[in-house]
Amino acid sequence: MEGVDPIEIVDETQCVQDIMDDIVSEEKQNEGTSSNVIDKMLEDLVENDMKKLIFKTPVECEVFYFTYAKTVGFGVKREAPRMNHHGIVTSLCFCCDCEGVRSEKDKNREDKKRKPRDETRCFCKAFISMKYMKTTCQYIVKEFKKEHNHHLATYHPHVDVDKLDDDTLMVTCFIAHIGFDCSEVLNNFIFCLLLYWLIAENQATNGCIGRDRDCHRRLAYGITHLKVVRTPYYMCPELLADIPNGFISHIWSFGMPLSFAVYIKLGTKFLSDENMVLQSNVEDISAARASVDRELIEKKSLLELGNTLGHLNELVESLKSNLDKVSCERDHLQKEIMILEGKVETTYALANENAAIAAEAQEIAESRRVYAEEKEEEVKFLEESREELELELHALNHKMQNVESTDADVKRHLDEKARNLQEALKHIKILEKDLANKDTEIAQCKAHILELTVHAEAEASEYKYKDSFFMFNFAEVHMLFSSVLFFVICSLKLTLSRSWRQWLNRLKQKRHRAMREFQQIN
Repeated sequence: MEGVDPIEIVDETQCVQDIMDDIVSEEKQNEGTSSNVIDKMLEDLVENDMKKLIFKTPVECEVFYFTYAKTVGFGVKREAPRMNHHGIVTSLCFCCDCEGVRSEKDKNREDKKRKPRDETRCFCKAFISMKYMKTTCQYIVKEFKKEHNHHLATYHPHVDVDKLDDDTLMVTCFIAHIGFDCSEVLNNFIFCLLLYWLIAENQATNGCIGRDRDCHRRLAYGITHLKVVRTPYYMCPELLADIPNGFISHIWSFGMPLSFAVYIKLGTKFLSDENMVLQSNVEDISAARASVDRELIEKKSLLELGNTLGHLNELVESLKSNLDKVSCERDHLQKEIMILEGKVETTYALANENAAIAAEAQEIAESRRVYAEEKEEEVKFLEESREELELELHALNHKMQNVESTDADVKRHLDEKARNLQEALKHIKILEKDLANKDTEIAQCKAHILELTVHAEAEASEYKYKDSFFMFNFAEVHMLFSSVLFFVICSLKLTLSRSWRQWLNRLKQKRHRAMREFQQIN
């Protein structure tokens, strides 16, 4: 094997590492989630980050939460999914295996021979629920609870660290041309891609990232000794003592990955040819898939049209049933209108009767009021005449006291006059009683008239909004009633004034006769 400059080897290794870092960063940028949580670790995800995630299938939902549970350190219990009538899963729910509590129905059984296991469930509330969105045909996170009420399991990487260190160190030494003498076979081999593939495979399998720093340190230390010692490392055990933190398995197991790399190099050409064939097949399959997608879209549109047609038929049937109901309601309303028209006619008749009754009541009230006024005037006149008679009586008594020596005829005549005066007083008292009775009757008539007027006004206000024609008739009747009432009142005034004048003339004549007789006696 020809001599190799250690500085050139170190530069080549550094370039390979830079290319690998660029590829990893590009893959991270192109990874297909629509959220902003790509740069976060799974342990740091919170509820808002979870609700931004989108999944295409229920399997992706399950794989994601199982991976999250494995990373955080707890077990998962899967609940039964819900499905619609099309067979599509509409909701999923996964919870911690410590959720709830174990059933106690089998703990106290006497026929059990095994001791019951320790209780591991502790009412943990951590869970995640996902629902199906019809608009996007995707699954989103509906609710997420991160907190656990128990201790979580920790990750133990010691099982996978040795294998990862072995593979990483062997691949790194192989790329640096250390410990292998077949450079002609491996010329122009894509070392950076091979390194990236092997390391990425080990990282994805073992879940341990960044464990190759010790391997690079061992590689850099071994490169410095390459100029002195040209023999491969797996043929030089004496260099083991010079490599810090080294293991015998790292050096003596170089043959396995190098032979694996040779086989990969030899099979690359065959894989490239097969890749061309597969690409042509993929193009054919994509064209067939596009045609199938178009057919599926057409079938879907036909199904949607069928569904819309059925929906329209249902709407037509519902409209027909509604039309039948409306026609029935129309007939019923027509019957009710006929009944109401009959009731309106009866109310018109009742209103006319009430108007006639009110007119009669008003006539009676007016007549009684006029009679009461006449009686009040008579009472006033009688009171005035009584006062005059009392004054005359006092004067006569005074004169009778002065004339004590008159004859018995004069006394007798005076006694008769006194009796006449007493009878006149009695007649006045009787008239006053009659006047009081008339006042009570007038008050009763006024109350009855007030009730009749209130009743008539209530009925008039009740019926005045029913029909304008009725109001017009009522106004005509009221005008007719007022004119008739005015005529009756005028006639009553004429008759009463005549009778009152005759009565006053008679009373004046009686008074003059009494005065003449009194003068004759004197």
